[in-house]
Amino acid sequence: MPRGPRLFLAMAILLVGLAVVVDGLSRVACVSAAVTCLLAYFYPRPTNRKDGK
Repeated sequence: MPRGPRLFLAMAILLVGLAVVVDGLSRVACVSAAVTCLLAYFYPRPTNRKDGK
């Protein structure tokens, strides 16, 4: 199973750690961003971007 860049996994771990520290809507934002990063890591999708832009 292909994986996305490890940066997405690192960002998800960082965001979960930040969600433990913050409170309120910031926690919700951190958790949803962490879930998005995990989805990007586990289900990478090719882009339509051309090399020449």
